[in-house]
Amino acid sequence: MSDLKFLSSYAVDSSTIAILLALLLLGCGKDSGDDSNKRQDAQCILDSEDLYPDQSTSLYILPWTIGETYLVTQGNCTNRSHRVQLNQQFAYDFNLPLGTIVRAARDGVVIVIEESYPDGTKVPGEENYVSIQHDDTTVARYIHLTSNGVNVNLGERVQRGQAIGISGNSGNSTGAHLHFDVMDGNCGPQFIDCHSLATTFMNTAPHPHGLQEKVAYTAEPL
Repeated sequence: MSDLKFLSSYAVDSSTIAILLALLLLGCGKDSGDDSNKRQDAQCILDSEDLYPDQSTSLYILPWTIGETYLVTQGNCTNRSHRVQLNQQFAYDFNLPLGTIVRAARDGVVIVIEESYPDGTKVPGEENYVSIQHDDTTVARYIHLTSNGVNVNLGERVQRGQAIGISGNSGNSTGAHLHFDVMDGNCGPQFIDCHSLATTFMNTAPHPHGLQEKVAYTAEPL
C-alpha cells in the first residue's frame, strides 16, 4: 500500500501519480536497443550543447556527501530511459550503494514523499522518492530511495547539502542507484507536460555539456 504524501496545493490522486511516475521511469537503467531512439539521442546531444548552465554559476551541487565519489551509470540523451520521448533526457543515474546518504542539490521545499515500498521488487511505480521544489518553481526528483529512507518532512524547507534520504533499489531499477533530474515547474508532483532541464554542478570536475556517462565525480568542498 503506497504511503505517498504531497502538499495539498499539488493534490492529485496518488494512483495517478504512481502511474505517471512509472511512465517517466520506464526501463530506468536498461538499454532499449531501438535505432530510432539512438538517432534521437544524437540529435538530442546536438540540440542540447548550449542548454547547460555555466558550471561556475550553477545553483546545484552533487547530491551526496562532500569528499565522496560516485560513477554516472547513465547520463543524458541516452537510448535507454533518459531520452526525449520520456521527457527525462537530462536525467542522471548515479551508482550510490544501498544505504548512502542522499543530500539536497539545491535549496527548496519538499512537495512529495514516497517511502513505503521495499527494495528489489523491480516493479514500475514502486519507487520511493523525494521531490523538492525550488524558488523558481523547478522541481528536483531524487528517486529509488530505500524503504523508509526519507529523512525530511512534507512542506519542510531544506538547504543545499542537507541529508534528505537514503539511497536504495526501489521500483523499476536494475540495482541500487540514485536517479536525479530537474523538471521545469508549474506542473505539480504528477509532472504532466513537464520537461527535464539541463543541469550542471558547481562542486566537481569540469563538465560543460553535463556529467559524462561512465565517469566518476567527486563532490568537492564548496
